[in-house]
Amino acid sequence: MIKLGAQTRGFRSQPLLDIFVSEVTLVQLEKDNITVIYNETPINYSAKDWLIDIRQGLERAKQNLETLDKTKETADRTNIYSQVHSILKDFLASFFKLYIANRNAPIKIRGRSPQMEDWDLIKASINTYIKDKKLSLKSYFICVLMPFIAQVQDNYKMISRGLYTPTERDISVALKYIDDVIVYFLTGPAT
Repeated sequence: MIKLGAQTRGFRSQPLLDIFVSEVTLVQLEKDNITVIYNETPINYSAKDWLIDIRQGLERAKQNLETLDKTKETADRTNIYSQVHSILKDFLASFFKLYIANRNAPIKIRGRSPQMEDWDLIKASINTYIKDKKLSLKSYFICVLMPFIAQVQDNYKMISRGLYTPTERDISVALKYIDDVIVYFLTGPAT
């Protein structure tokens, strides 16, 4: 776990994510292969490729968070929300790929498409994480962060189809909770 320090400006999660990215560059997986069960079919990934995906996803999340911090005052709301979605997806997919790699049992994932997508992995991993960590139904994660994650994904789909334009309130909520999600996972769950 990473200790949360004081920060005067920007996102609280930025220095934590910097440290985490640095730590993950040193990680070596003990397994040769990572197995996930996607739509009842076991799929093996080489640990080397899995780790490369984790590192690249975290690096993208880190870079996008830095960009968002610099442009959040001047960018349009749709662009900001799209960046929040991208950061959230890259961070959570990478975090949970690392989590999956350290589990003894393979994770079961259901999806609609023939190939596993990041959001399929994230949804299944969240459920597994809740069970593994024995999180209370009243926990901050289940009551606040899980609904935020689902809302970002749903809103992004609607934005992509031109059916939704985020309001100023949507943006302020998204900026607060993207920070909270990263801090939550990098400092460890409070049950």
